Amino acid sequence: MGFPGAVQGKEGDQFGNHVDALFPLSTKLSLPDGRIYRYAEKGAGAGVANKLCEGEQHAGLVTQLILGNIAVGDIETGLENGSRAIAIDDLKDGYYMMEGVEALGAYYTVRENKAVSSGAPGTQTDALFLKEGLYFRVAIADAGAGANFSAFKPLWKDIVIKPASDPTGMVCGIPPSIITSGQWGWCQTAGMASCIYDATQEAAIIGSPAVPDTTTAGAFMGWNPDVAGEPDNGTFGWVVYVTTDEDFGLVYLTID
Repeated sequence: MGFPGAVQGKEGDQFGNHVDALFPLSTKLSLPDGRIYRYAEKGAGAGVANKLCEGEQHAGLVTQLILGNIAVGDIETGLENGSRAIAIDDLKDGYYMMEGVEALGAYYTVRENKAVSSGAPGTQTDALFLKEGLYFRVAIADAGAGANFSAFKPLWKDIVIKPASDPTGMVCGIPPSIITSGQWGWCQTAGMASCIYDATQEAAIIGSPAVPDTTTAGAFMGWNPDVAGEPDNGTFGWVVYVTTDEDFGLVYLTID
């Protein structure tokens, strides 16, 4: 059985902006020195190299309802969406998780989805299809107990530069070159990486955790959980080199 989700690359393969997708989303690229990248699609906003990015905020996709009963063995379900429109294949390669205890916490990967309008509510029968080989393993009644679900895009779909605040989505890596909105490229997730540094917050210390900065978009800062009032964002790597404010330092990424 083959798993074509990984590419053994050479130096230079990590750069570039692709108008058309050349690899499946989230494909892993490994370079000879152990650096790892994920194939990503850029979301809204201008692309900038060597700034920390995050996956799209999922507000509005979570806690929706199924439309129609789900029987054991089904491979598709209807969707009922009251707060946010869902575009065709917006959830492709993403995840569909049943929230209720009745569904035993099951989650599935998504093959494709139809468009669902927003509204009061927007509905679409047979809207979401599971990946080949998967089927629903628990019966759930329409609008009954356990009918809530959470739908999530893949982490590397519609990535954006982490805003000048706490992260609003999961931190997903650092593109080494500019990726234009709506196009594709590589986003680094492990190994030595360049990233802009904000020295006005907690000072970074070599060998200490690097965390997402809260006042400069896409930047990292140091981490000191013992200082009152300091943000407690989780680390995404380790500080290798500290530069001056608003210049680029080195971080050893540990996202992947």
